[in-house]
Amino acid sequence: MDTAIIAKAPVRLLVAGMGDALSTWFEAKACYDARATSMAGGQSTAAALSLARLCYDTLLAEGEKARLAAQAGGGDRCAGTHR
Repeated sequence: MDTAIIAKAPVRLLVAGMGDALSTWFEAKACYDARATSMAGGQSTAAALSLARLCYDTLLAEGEKARLAAQAGGGDRCAGTHR
């Protein structure tokens, strides 16, 4: 992913992407619990579920800071917020 492109995008698109990414946790959890077949034809893995949860947790912890930095016009202001 090219963070320079993301930083230059309109803030509404950044926020929409965050919302889409947040929903991934709920989708992944539902599929994992149901033992649903993935689009690739296999079962969901614990690793995939963990990554979806990490994304969710990171967005809750850092998403607002990223949005505020983007609104201020400084994508580079997000530097250092990564855990």
